[in-house]
Amino acid sequence: MQSIYELLEFDKIQQQIASNTQSDIGRHRALSCSILPTIDELAQELNILDEMMVLSLRYGHLPMMVSSNLEPKIDYALKGGTLTAEDLEAVAHDVTISLKIVESVRRREGAFPLINEKIMQFIALEQLEKSIHKIIGPDLGILNSASPTLNSLRRSISETERKLTTKIQTAIEGLRDYMTEPMATIRNGHFVLPIKTANKAKIAGVIHDVSDTGVTTFIEPEWAVEFNNQIYLLKIAEREEIQRLLKELSVMVALNSAPILANNRLIGYLDFVQAKADYGLSIDGKIAVLSDEKIIELSKARHPLLDPKTVVANDFHFDQKLRLIVISGPNAGGKTVAIKTLGLMVLMNQCALALPTSKPARLSYFKHLFADIGDNQSISSNLSTFSGHIKNLAFIAEEVGADDLVLLDEIGTGTSPLEGEALAISFLDYLLRAECFVLCSSHYDGLKDYALSGENVTNASVMFDETKMTPTYILKQGVPGRSYGLEMAERYNLSSSIIDGARKILSERGHDRGISALDNLQKIIADNENRERLLKDEIAKNEQAKKRLIEREEKLDDERSRLLEDVELNKRTIIEQANQQIEAIFKELQKPDVKMHEVIAAKRKLKEIAEEDIEVTESSKEKVNVDDYVAIKELGIIGRVERLANDKVFIVSPDGFKFSAKLDQVAIIEKPAQVRLDKPLDLPRLTSDVKLELNVIGLHVDEALYEVEKYLDGARLKRFSQVRIIHGFGTGALKRAIHDYLNKCDFVGSFRPGDQHEGSGGATVVKFK
Repeated sequence: MQSIYELLEFDKIQQQIASNTQSDIGRHRALSCSILPTIDELAQELNILDEMMVLSLRYGHLPMMVSSNLEPKIDYALKGGTLTAEDLEAVAHDVTISLKIVESVRRREGAFPLINEKIMQFIALEQLEKSIHKIIGPDLGILNSASPTLNSLRRSISETERKLTTKIQTAIEGLRDYMTEPMATIRNGHFVLPIKTANKAKIAGVIHDVSDTGVTTFIEPEWAVEFNNQIYLLKIAEREEIQRLLKELSVMVALNSAPILANNRLIGYLDFVQAKADYGLSIDGKIAVLSDEKIIELSKARHPLLDPKTVVANDFHFDQKLRLIVISGPNAGGKTVAIKTLGLMVLMNQCALALPTSKPARLSYFKHLFADIGDNQSISSNLSTFSGHIKNLAFIAEEVGADDLVLLDEIGTGTSPLEGEALAISFLDYLLRAECFVLCSSHYDGLKDYALSGENVTNASVMFDETKMTPTYILKQGVPGRSYGLEMAERYNLSSSIIDGARKILSERGHDRGISALDNLQKIIADNENRERLLKDEIAKNEQAKKRLIEREEKLDDERSRLLEDVELNKRTIIEQANQQIEAIFKELQKPDVKMHEVIAAKRKLKEIAEEDIEVTESSKEKVNVDDYVAIKELGIIGRVERLANDKVFIVSPDGFKFSAKLDQVAIIEKPAQVRLDKPLDLPRLTSDVKLELNVIGLHVDEALYEVEKYLDGARLKRFSQVRIIHGFGTGALKRAIHDYLNKCDFVGSFRPGDQHEGSGGATVVKFK
């Protein structure tokens, strides 16, 4: 029987995770990722994975670098072997990685306690790293400073080679006529001269080589032999010193073998968890919630190996009351994909991986996952499809327990339909008694009836678009599905006489009544789903409308508060400026035409204005008309109605400011006694967003006039002397309406079309009095 990992193609997921690793051990763990043996270990690993996914999203990856598996190197050192510079650098590199990881997580240890607990297991080996890098350089060469002996030997080699080079250069000048080319070369580790073979007898020395053509003989002159021998002996001593240094480091590594290997494995583990986190984020995965009660609750689960742009997400639900689901529906309709999706979700969860679901799944821990999926035919074992199928069922029946999940694709196929159907029902009864969870697929009508009437069992179907005659791959629990065999045969141009004959046979056997009933049931379900979808849409729209109303109400409250503040500020400002004017009068008291009692009376009157509210008398009129006086009681504002528009009223206050309100927010009052100032007081602006121009292009006339009124009020408060209104050309209606309005404004001194730099006739420049 194939393993569950092979049947569900879990190796492809392992490879995707492995592609994210940077260490040998991490890659090995990814490729051998398997079900964790206990629920406690699974819970621990899922929690660590959750922390790693959050850490990666917020702060990026751990500072992970390439790390090799050090176990073979350490074993060699423990056996007395001398490690190479490359091996020793790998050991030192691990120390550097561990330090960087510890530093990275320690800054955020409070947020990631489980990861912090792991990195606290790193053992400090900084001294070992320093010892290695004291001897081995970045290029993996042995440093001259590694030991005084090595430094002295290399200086001697360099000096001897320098002397030899000088001697050779001198010799070349004297032997130029005897040489094929005026330069020295190296043969067998010795400096030699390329002498013409015809002249070789004229040079005393040792012959090391002859060119392929025989024209050149490479001769080491006698005087060079001594130099080369010295260099040779010095290099032997150099190699021996290097070996001694490497041996010392290898002994140090052997003495620290346990912490080195522990750190190496921990780096690999963290690399593996980070790779799982990367994979989880790439599939928009969620960490499942482990449940103590036996349950499978998956929302919009997507098969992770299918194209995410086209894969259909499905829901799955099992509990103690619903332990067996029978899927039916057309061929190539997605039954097998649904079974594999469920299997992969459970398998991935128990390997401590995130799941591609719309929200965190709820899953219990399953001791075993059994599956019989696909063609079980085996030539080598001399098994037919049915024989292989039965062999798998026999194995499952022998091993299955209450805490297991069983996946069965096309149970009972490969033999006569009656026997296969009976065998399937009996086997499912056996699994129900075993109290495991089962998801199986079948075309047998008997199994559909079994799922309709059985306890702890339900039907499910993969939906089919009868208009397009194509599967939708949507799994729907609670309803059996049709096979659509004749319809598919018709689509693929099977002779109509054959199809008609088949339909006649089905009709004679009463099978068409069952199909009709099933069709009606599916239509009812589809209608209910459509109504449910429409209801959800309406609920969503209502929620949005409610949200907009709340936001609008909050905005109106804010505007009302700001307006009250502005009105109070306006009142205080008028009083303050009047006070300033009277104080100026005090400074002129020495003038004979100013009387003290007049000034005192004026100040007393001003104080009374500041302390008293404007008294208004409500009118008996019921309908608001233009030129009526109204009060916005909530804001303490009174004014004359300038115009009405729909349910809004536009008001001009006694001091010339304009406000708008809804009709139900105002009360009609008698015309109040107005306090007039001989000269209007300059007021500070109430808002900070008034600019030197207003653009009303694209607005209707009513909208534009409303904006112009507000804008001119703000411009006056800001004490602008001149502003520009941009209305565009258009039909001219907007421009005429604005000009008509400006003619009625007593605070407008003049207005004119803009010049060529101000928008010409598409703009109007307004000057205030």
